[in-house]
Amino acid sequence: ETSFEDRWRWAFVAAVVACIAYALIPRDSVALDTIMYAGVEAAAGVALLIGVRLYRPNAPGAWWALAAALFSWTIADVIWGVYVGAGEDPFPSWADPFYLLGYGLVGAAFTIAARARATRIDLRSLIDPAIVTVAVGFAAWVFQIHPAIEDPETVGFGKFGALLYLLCDLLLAGIGGRLIFGAR
Repeated sequence: ETSFEDRWRWAFVAAVVACIAYALIPRDSVALDTIMYAGVEAAAGVALLIGVRLYRPNAPGAWWALAAALFSWTIADVIWGVYVGAGEDPFPSWADPFYLLGYGLVGAAFTIAARARATRIDLRSLIDPAIVTVAVGFAAWVFQIHPAIEDPETVGFGKFGALLYLLCDLLLAGIGGRLIFGAR
């Protein structure tokens, strides 16, 4: 039987090897880059599922949702890699639904974890998450969303998609802030 410390050592070694291997991939090798990135992403999802099975955390649904988010983003990154390999840069693309689904799954994971930690609802504990949410929303609006909306090449669903990404960022910032700053 492998000990807890041995599992962490092997995970650390695997992470270092993956980082080095990824850094050595030539930047013009889209296929290898996509395979490596998606492979590590999928491996992280599998590791989460194994961890839930081995360690039986208090709120396993949070970890399952995080694993599902990683698998969703793996699909999105493979689709995006195909676009990049073909020399395309569409927005919106077929990868976007999977990226957005991943956001929703991370939001669900954060919500499950926050509910598992919270013993009561304290309205004062929402002030810090609100500050974080407003700051993230402002930065996302100024640097991402507004330029995308004002871009004459972004039309129709592209503008709506840009707003969806902003809403997802705000949702994650708010729920993540609640998880971090919430009452214990």
